[in-house]
Amino acid sequence: MKPRQETRAEECVCRNCGQPFEGEVTTYFFVKPPREVRPNECPRCRQAHEEEERKLEEQELEVRRIAVREKWLRECGIPWGLSCTRFADFKPDYQRRALKICREFAEDFNVDNPKGMPSLLLYSEEPGVGKTTLMACIATYIIDNWCGDPDNARCPIRFESGPGLVRRIRATFNITDEDRYHEREEHVYAELRGVKLLMLDDAGKEQPHSFRFTQEVYWYVIDERVKAGLPVVVSSRLEMKGPGSLEQVMGVDTVNRLYGMCRGKRVILGGRSYRTLHAIP
Repeated sequence: MKPRQETRAEECVCRNCGQPFEGEVTTYFFVKPPREVRPNECPRCRQAHEEEERKLEEQELEVRRIAVREKWLRECGIPWGLSCTRFADFKPDYQRRALKICREFAEDFNVDNPKGMPSLLLYSEEPGVGKTTLMACIATYIIDNWCGDPDNARCPIRFESGPGLVRRIRATFNITDEDRYHEREEHVYAELRGVKLLMLDDAGKEQPHSFRFTQEVYWYVIDERVKAGLPVVVSSRLEMKGPGSLEQVMGVDTVNRLYGMCRGKRVILGGRSYRTLHAIP
């Protein structure tokens, strides 16, 4: 029986460089007249062509990633004016130790698998020493270096102020079933529970009359993060224990868990206010 197709090695000529090369030629006999298929690119030109296609695909992919990153920077909650702040903008001699720790945290952060990573607690007695700026630097570094799939992308950062989060949860109360436009309490908690890195700035500025409610909010958020094995970055001007401390605002159990998430360490920032030194708002 006549074969339906036949493959043989034969000299071919590259259509790009014009050089001869040995290629695999296939003749199909099940069509009339028989059809012959032969390669028209030599291995070197084919490799160069495939490499160029890969570069173009990667460039197109990076353009889409840039659009995603810019969207995340607008929507992740970084305070206005800090979304363009990078570690390179931070004065290297100001808060040198804290800058080193925060940069290493950002560099080590694994967006694909952040579970089990230690958390950070930034503390200072005085305001204006760079806690919020360093948190913004961590967030922008992680977003800038994200190289995932734009088609299945979810922002890895959620940046909230402590008091703002409490107000956000409280605003979900008394929402009617007919109101389909206001976010629900369970939606807020679901977002905070699942985001790769949760950042809580100025924890402890909540009003004293709301401490019981505030403790419930913080307990639920931190407890859910512990269960999921996901880190947090928290800044505060409050000591861990004593009157007017984090324990009073967040609750003893919550602070205990947070301290464990930070591996029993705090990042302490001192010195004069950066705003005072440079006369900036």
